[in-house]
Amino acid sequence: MDLLQFVLMLVTMIVGIVALVGIPALAIMVVRYLKLKERELTFRMQSGEGSQDRQVALEERVKHLEQTLASLDRDVRVKIGIERTDLLEGPDAPSQAERPPVRTR
Repeated sequence: MDLLQFVLMLVTMIVGIVALVGIPALAIMVVRYLKLKERELTFRMQSGEGSQDRQVALEERVKHLEQTLASLDRDVRVKIGIERTDLLEGPDAPSQAERPPVRTR
């Protein structure tokens, strides 16, 4: 019986020491992991905002260029080979040759 009590006491002490040291260490690891994930999320959000800002700035520049080209005189547009309707239509719009003829009375 003494041997069984000794083994039981030894196992209890080992489990107690592991719990005493392991639980705080595990808590520290969890807290550090969660802080790392929080930093990653804030970095992703900030980098996402930056790419959206760049996209908006690029769209504004393109719109300004289109307006500038559309405001050119007719003779200048003819010289550089563009027409106003080409600028106002999207890239999927049919070209002048593909359009059906317009009927007049």
